[in-house]
Amino acid sequence: MNRFLFFVCFATGLLASGVNARAANAFPAIEQSLALIGSVGAGGHLDSEGTAFCVSSDASHSYLITNNHVVTDDNGAPLNNLIVILARDMHASQAPRYRATIIRRSEDPDLAIVAIDVPNLPPVHISSTLPAVGDDIAIAGFPYEESFVWGRLFGGKAFHLDRPFPPELTPSEHKGAVSAIHGGSYYIQYDAITDNGNSGGPLFDPSTGDVFGVVQASVPGAPEYRGIPSPVRNNLAISIREGWDFIARAPISLSATVAGTGEHFAHRSACAKAQSRFEQAYGVWAQARSAAATLRAAIGNPRYAAHLELMRTALRSYARAETAAEHGMQKAIRAVERRSPQSAALDRNLFGAITARNPSQNAIALAAHKLTATKPCT
Repeated sequence: MNRFLFFVCFATGLLASGVNARAANAFPAIEQSLALIGSVGAGGHLDSEGTAFCVSSDASHSYLITNNHVVTDDNGAPLNNLIVILARDMHASQAPRYRATIIRRSEDPDLAIVAIDVPNLPPVHISSTLPAVGDDIAIAGFPYEESFVWGRLFGGKAFHLDRPFPPELTPSEHKGAVSAIHGGSYYIQYDAITDNGNSGGPLFDPSTGDVFGVVQASVPGAPEYRGIPSPVRNNLAISIREGWDFIARAPISLSATVAGTGEHFAHRSACAKAQSRFEQAYGVWAQARSAAATLRAAIGNPRYAAHLELMRTALRSYARAETAAEHGMQKAIRAVERRSPQSAALDRNLFGAITARNPSQNAIALAAHKLTATKPCT
């Protein structure tokens, strides 16, 4: 009897854990925003294929993001006859194909936004933060074997189907983890399997569905690219944080969740720019101070007696540069403070150390270390 009860409890626990795991799976929600995108060429075959996902929708149109290389040819020219097939329609016997219009595109970042005449497609939720190395992630899209699937699907019937889509064209999910963040926050490297057709798909949190980036490439053994050595180039996604300026400048009305995240990105970007101005001014100050110290040591050397007046003129120039840099730092601190009090406090700490009556090099070094060791403007 006790063994029976134990088995019942154990089995119930397994079922409950399975239900929770399914409840935490974000793929079904992501799937509703997914689309296959491509350009139909001669003979009804797709010249370019990839994945796209919805970032905004209204009562008449939906707007999807993908890679620029998905919607352009080998010479970088926009492809004609772009079509979109929504994931939600994949099992229909007469799945509609929607003409797609390129709204905005860019080679760097490799992104494009297209519009289709479909109202109220659910947009994804964009994360306002980057994932950390080791975090679980997932990608979603339409991997395929071109010669097999597209030959079956489009052979002479580019805009008509007399049967449901083959199972190879249903969207799939691959899970993995974040391997590295490159270029500050430009690229998110991950280890989930990435196939042909995944380009332009979302990189997202598998439990919440929050989208971190747009899948771009999975190219083993490629040359160094953007400073990333070939062994770590595989499976790269452009972070939405880095692509935000591109998205925000598109002539579309963003969904509330996307726009809210964008406000965070814009706020962070403005803070980072202000702090960058502070750091540039600090660099000018440090160089001028170092050069002035070298000159002062040389003034007492008889070897340079003939150049004494010139050296004193240079010292006055360095002093003016230090003063101007200090004013620049003060102005930047005020700009940072409007965006991030924590970052501004670090800036003031360094500024106070360098402008003390008798500044200690140790104090300056310590303050500078605190500044560079933090993640400002978060």
